Amino acid sequence: METISIRRLVSEETVVLSNCDQPVILTFWTTWCPESQTDLQLKQALYRSADPNKLDMYTVHVPGREAAGADPAAFYEKAGLSIPALQDDGRALYDRLNLNGVPSTVFISRQGEVTHVLGDQASPEEIRHRRRRSGER
Repeated sequence: METISIRRLVSEETVVLSNCDQPVILTFWTTWCPESQTDLQLKQALYRSADPNKLDMYTVHVPGREAAGADPAAFYEKAGLSIPALQDDGRALYDRLNLNGVPSTVFISRQGEVTHVLGDQASPEEIRHRRRRSGER
């Protein structure tokens, strides 16, 4: 996979993901989607239980799928989420990964390859299983 450069939700700082030291989970979301809201709470629980030395987790807001006037930073704060949040450039990364709905969860191996993509119907058990299969020990 090519290097991913994407900015943080609340700053101009850019995060670069390529061949990483550990697997990465990206969860794509919008503020208007009830399934995104539920899924983000599930991911928050996974984030709290994951070893940060073995797994990187990020959420990715998709403004190109967002409702007009949405405030994703306020939404994130109100939801009490602490997973590092990133902001897609419209739908650039979302489309590059061929995603077709929110929430979508993408598992990336240490080698930078997408190993799994899960949609909004993924159970917590399936997410944990895919997380382990992506290389978290």
